[in-house]
Amino acid sequence: MLVYTNPHSRLPNELMFNIFELVSGDRFTLATLARLNHAFSPIVEQILYRNMTHWLGSHSQKLFLRTVINNKRLASYVRRFGIIDYRLPSFEWEVREGNPLWDDVSCSIEAMKNLKELIIDMEWNNLPLFKLLPSFAKLDLEAFTWYGQGLSVASTQAIVGFLGQNHWKNLQALKISLDGVPVGDLIDQEWCAGLMRLEGDTNAVRKIVPGRRVRELGWYPQMEMSVGEIDKELAEALKQVNALCISFLMSFEHVFLDGLFPNVQHLRILRAENAQVYMARLLRHLPSLWELSVDSTSRYWPIAQVFSMCSSLECIYVMRPGYPVEEDKYDRDSLNIGVQYYRCLPASRSVRFVRPAVVKKMRQWRTAGYLIDDEKPATFQSDDYINTLQYGYMMAY
Repeated sequence: MLVYTNPHSRLPNELMFNIFELVSGDRFTLATLARLNHAFSPIVEQILYRNMTHWLGSHSQKLFLRTVINNKRLASYVRRFGIIDYRLPSFEWEVREGNPLWDDVSCSIEAMKNLKELIIDMEWNNLPLFKLLPSFAKLDLEAFTWYGQGLSVASTQAIVGFLGQNHWKNLQALKISLDGVPVGDLIDQEWCAGLMRLEGDTNAVRKIVPGRRVRELGWYPQMEMSVGEIDKELAEALKQVNALCISFLMSFEHVFLDGLFPNVQHLRILRAENAQVYMARLLRHLPSLWELSVDSTSRYWPIAQVFSMCSSLECIYVMRPGYPVEEDKYDRDSLNIGVQYYRCLPASRSVRFVRPAVVKKMRQWRTAGYLIDDEKPATFQSDDYINTLQYGYMMAY
């Protein structure tokens, strides 16, 4: 039977944008939609150009840079841009006299008038900072990342000094590594005074957190290193943190036992397979913890026992990366296999029992929610593989 539709009917732009945003993880699908109907092009272009963090030197990145330089309208759509390289250094991206590719990067950043988040993560020391700083000064960023083993000590010192000049008055989020970087008096009380979120190594936490109102903290020490002793000024500043993300939990044992995070409501543990033996003791020292997220390659977690360790805990997320985290640290969709556990059922969500027949259909879902069955507390096993689920309830979002 043929179905006829009115070619002039259309959805409101606001609703259409939300629909396209749901499939924004697939750039190929979005590009296909833009070709199907010219009316879709403006909305699709906004989504496609809003977030660009592909590999440095990749073909798509080069095309993106040239497009942004030549089209100011598309450049105005960019909100998040990354200069990222985790691979072997490419000859064409080496720092040498007259290299046009780094000039393209500088010109494209300068053209992104509405850019709010800039990410620089390099594993190889081939970043010509002298070419990029002038374009940085023309931005008004809210979030900035300066991370990676390839960033030299001198360039990191230059960035710290640049941040101290208060070019970005609205900067609220910063990720930076100061491991082995002598910053001296470059960081004072006025340095990034409006900072609300910080991610970095132990040296960055010690230098930056005191004197600022940091509410969200990502603390990533080296695996073989302890965080060391905590001085009084840092201890007072840590008490105002309400969201904490850490990796290698064994380095943080005494920090938790000293009760330095009384107001943390959200805790995320990276590479949490190393943390299970410490979980029982540490969670008892987080009196305000409401939500726990664990990124783990381990298939089993004692969910019922974890809930019993912390009386304030209401929700647990167990996330397993769909591919190694190192391949793209900034793609939030990389954590595409996840399970949510609740202490009690949220009243706003409908529930139905998960039968084996629907498990196969659930594999395409990014996340599913589960409620621990009080009738089977001993037999319930946590498993972050959806296709091996045996007990639980699925939340319909």
